[in-house]
Amino acid sequence: MHTYVFPIHAFVNVCNIIDEQNLSYLQNEIDKRVGPMDYKTNVRGQMTDWNSFVEDKIFKKHIFLYLEQIKKENPLNIQDWKGIEIVSAWGNKLKANESVVKHDHRGGSDFSSVIYFSDTSIVIENFQINVKRGDIVTFDSTLQHWTNAETKDRYSLAMNWKLILEKEWNK
Repeated sequence: MHTYVFPIHAFVNVCNIIDEQNLSYLQNEIDKRVGPMDYKTNVRGQMTDWNSFVEDKIFKKHIFLYLEQIKKENPLNIQDWKGIEIVSAWGNKLKANESVVKHDHRGGSDFSSVIYFSDTSIVIENFQINVKRGDIVTFDSTLQHWTNAETKDRYSLAMNWKLILEKEWNK
C-alpha cells in the first residue's frame, strides 16, 4: 500500500489486493453492463449505470477487504470509524483516444476509489499517478481528477463512499 500526501493536504492511497480471477470477473461484468450511460457523463467512453456494482458480491468482498486494510493503517487519521456506505459504483470502458474529463464527486460522498484493469494513469489535482492492473486508488471526493486519452483500451470500476462513524453506527 502506498499513500501519497499532496501539498494541498489531501491523500491518495494505492493498493493491489484483487486476484486475477476476480479481476477478470469484474472486467467481464463491465463489458456486459456498459450501455446505459455511454458518452453521457464526464466519462467520454462507455459506462455502466451509476449503481451497477453496488450490490455485486465479488466487488463488495474486495472493497471491504481493502477498506479494512485502510482502517487498520488509518492514513485518514480518523477516530471511531466503524464502516462505510457505498453510495455508487460503476464500470468504465474507454477505447483508444477516449478520456475522462476533469471533475470531482462533491456532495453525497467522502471518498472515491477506482479499481484499474489496465496499466494506465490518473491525474489528481495536477499530479499524475501511474497505476497497474489490480491497483485501487482512493482519494478525497472533492479533489479534481481526470484521465488523458491513450492509444489503448482501458477499464476501471469506480465508487463513491461515505464513512460511518461510531456515533452514527450506534443509532
